[in-house]
Amino acid sequence: MYPLERKYRMEISIKKIEDKTILSIKGKLDMERSAQFQKVYRELIKKGDKFFLLDMSRVDHIDSSGLSILVNFLRNVRGVNGQLKLYGLGSTTKNIFSLTCLDNIFNIHENFNDATGSH
Repeated sequence: MYPLERKYRMEISIKKIEDKTILSIKGKLDMERSAQFQKVYRELIKKGDKFFLLDMSRVDHIDSSGLSILVNFLRNVRGVNGQLKLYGLGSTTKNIFSLTCLDNIFNIHENFNDATGSH
């Protein structure tokens, strides 16, 4: 092991409620970690999941690679006639979505209850 080697892992938890798959991300969603997230959501879509809620309340950093993965996630979900809702974005993440106009593309909610109550 190299002295400066680091493990770039994020925590992703998956929960099912009825037909909805709830993904919670903890940590950074950036270039080093986005492939891990992509692998998870692609496996879920392949298994037939279509309706996703993405809890971003514990995402402490997102970069352009992370945004790109989320756009790809949305594209994949729409490709199977599914739906993706994001909730719990922190103020910095909200600002990034606003500055990139992604807040006009994604279905974004304040919290879990708002995300599950909207259609």
